[in-house]
Amino acid sequence: MDFFKRSKDNMKAINMHLRGGDYRAIVPLAEDIRDWASKMPDYFPQGSDGKPSEAAPEIWTDFDGFTQAAKDHYEAADTLVSAAKSGDAGDIAKAFKATAATCKSCHKSYRLK
Repeated sequence: MDFFKRSKDNMKAINMHLRGGDYRAIVPLAEDIRDWASKMPDYFPQGSDGKPSEAAPEIWTDFDGFTQAAKDHYEAADTLVSAAKSGDAGDIAKAFKATAATCKSCHKSYRLK
């Protein structure tokens, strides 16, 4: 849960840096999101669905789908890293929206409402 909270905080900070034009500051935040996505499925072994978890049972009944969602999130965050390194505001905004969309999509399917 701590990694999810940190990613949420990173997304908020990225949005602020994007608005402020501080694109270099986005890179380590996006790398942290990407790195969490690469190991996310490892944090959901069978039987880890007890309190205080907010994970939906679908994580375990559709673990392949959850793993793919984490991979999609990784790829979106990796694109955000590259865009931030390029300094192109349009590319960064597009990659940020794509990364946020992968968060929302996964929460919709794999998080308790």
